[in-house]
Amino acid sequence: MKEKQKRIASLVLAAGLVTMMVSGCSLMPQEEEALAPPLIQSSDIQYTTEPAVKGSISDVVSDSCTAVAASQYNLSFGSHGGYLKTKNFLSGDYVNQGDVLATLDCGYLDSSLQNAKIELEILELDLQRALENPPENGKTNYDAERVRLQIQQHNLTIANLEKQLSEATIVAPISGVITFVADLNIGDYAEAKKTLFTVADTSKVEYSYTGTKVSKLSVGMDCTVTIDGVDYPGKISMSQATAPKEFADQMKDTVRISVSGAPTLDIGSKATFQCTVNTKEDVVIVPKNAVTGYSGDYYVYVLEDGLKTERSVEIGISTATQTEIVSGISEGDQVIVK
Repeated sequence: MKEKQKRIASLVLAAGLVTMMVSGCSLMPQEEEALAPPLIQSSDIQYTTEPAVKGSISDVVSDSCTAVAASQYNLSFGSHGGYLKTKNFLSGDYVNQGDVLATLDCGYLDSSLQNAKIELEILELDLQRALENPPENGKTNYDAERVRLQIQQHNLTIANLEKQLSEATIVAPISGVITFVADLNIGDYAEAKKTLFTVADTSKVEYSYTGTKVSKLSVGMDCTVTIDGVDYPGKISMSQATAPKEFADQMKDTVRISVSGAPTLDIGSKATFQCTVNTKEDVVIVPKNAVTGYSGDYYVYVLEDGLKTERSVEIGISTATQTEIVSGISEGDQVIVK
């Protein structure tokens, strides 16, 4: 009986082991089935292109300009300021060349100059006396030589005083109209080299342009000035480099344009001008919006075999709508503009 029970227990145990072995794998985590990659449908990107073409392109400067007097002077006292003694004209007055416009109170200079001239006359008498009484035996006339040197000193003193007086007087250098007068009254202190009057010859008008494009313009360059819708031939007549010394400061970043056959406008009236700085023929040209620039480098995207490709380019003349390509793009290349 016991023997039979042992055999049954052994069979049950063996059956259990087999069952565990068979089902053991199902107790381990099952590997998940790999998912198929998503299906991506390529979409056709549509680009707007234009062909690079060969043609001519011009670098044109155009802007507004202002009517100014052809001859205009800003006038001030010289190297020394002082208290205003006279002020003889107002804005809008007509003056003749040589008219005294204003003076400083320089009473001490006047008296010093008069004294120096009197002393000079005395020295000239001393010299005459010394020459009339030369030393004996042909000796050097030291008295006469000393007086000559004193005369030279006094002449220098007189010249310096006269210069100071002239710098304390403002005189009209041309005939014309006073277009500006500083707001100073008699007795006010007038600073040296600060404009007190502006005198302009309004009988002849030129046009002034001040701006960042001045560096492209040079004296002698032809241009067109448009006044009230009518075009007139013009020419760059003055720049800072060619201006007279007295105009140099006024002409900073400025050019003057003379016009032929145009009506004389009032000072301050506006017109427009256009100058062709440079023209190139038979060069590769693309739309300006096809060119991208960054830190001095320029790029153009072209369509090659349906693919967008970046090209590094060197550019030349650029206008509001077109850009010259010096290298990097050839005629016929399809450049992407959108």
